[in-house]
Amino acid sequence: MLDINYIPSEKKFTIIYSGEKPNSFHFNVRDLNTNLGVFGWWVDFKGNGGYSEWFAPPYVDASYCSGFEVFGYEGENQVAYNKFQFKKLDTTNYFSTPHREQCFDSWEALFYENEIPITFTSDDVVYDLGANYGVFSMWALYSKVKQIYAFEPTPSSYKYTQKNTKNIPNIEVFPYAISSYNGKTKFYEVYNGNVGASSLFKISAHPRSQQWLQKEIEVECIHLEDWLIKKQISNIDIAWVDVQGAEKIVFESFGKYLNSTKVIATEVGNVPLYQGAIVKPELDSLLPQFECVSSTLVGGNTEIDAIYLNKNL
Repeated sequence: MLDINYIPSEKKFTIIYSGEKPNSFHFNVRDLNTNLGVFGWWVDFKGNGGYSEWFAPPYVDASYCSGFEVFGYEGENQVAYNKFQFKKLDTTNYFSTPHREQCFDSWEALFYENEIPITFTSDDVVYDLGANYGVFSMWALYSKVKQIYAFEPTPSSYKYTQKNTKNIPNIEVFPYAISSYNGKTKFYEVYNGNVGASSLFKISAHPRSQQWLQKEIEVECIHLEDWLIKKQISNIDIAWVDVQGAEKIVFESFGKYLNSTKVIATEVGNVPLYQGAIVKPELDSLLPQFECVSSTLVGGNTEIDAIYLNKNL
């Protein structure tokens, strides 16, 4: 019913539909080297066959890839598949992830393009807050840091992070949300593809947020300062914070450890994608002892990747 092809020289995918009835399909492209989702798109066919073509987005540098897998879905059912390998594979950094995630752009920015200007040392203790599938943790691992603590409250993502960091002695993974107290909290898990958009907050009315379907679950939460004291951990050197609108709660949870944190890398809203979320100017005010040295618009200009350095260290 569907024939999928890829033309490397044009970075173009072509779809031929041989069905007679109108139908809609979702396609997901995965990188063969890392098994990370690169991008996806929808195609509507009016029936009596059809042809469609789709170009890889400008941010995808196919030179980093050895090939792609393309999955075609009708609703939740996989109805098409093809694999395109155009050079030798390098699966050194192969992740376990669900089929419809899209994390390759994060790995591309971190590992290939060095877009996050962080210099690690062998003495650094790194915190990955909102770890998703452990992409940042694995990148930090390459710099031979001393220790990585990863926190991911979304149950399905936590399982994948555990699997991706298995048998790595200096990465510990915990299924906790960072909050203002210790105990249980409501958590809103996205269940229609972009599980990385799951949050402590409900989505806002913004058009991008409205694409995410949430279900309310209950997860364990910790106050980070309390947890660090209990664990007798003395410092946070570098914090990667991707908590989908809950930045204020998370940074206030640092308590006394915020003043001794050297580097913060975070994603923060340029517009409020969640009810109660803060945006970049509010985060700047929340971190007066830090200087923002890098900020990049992402997510269709709705979010900002920002790097903050402690001015006192």
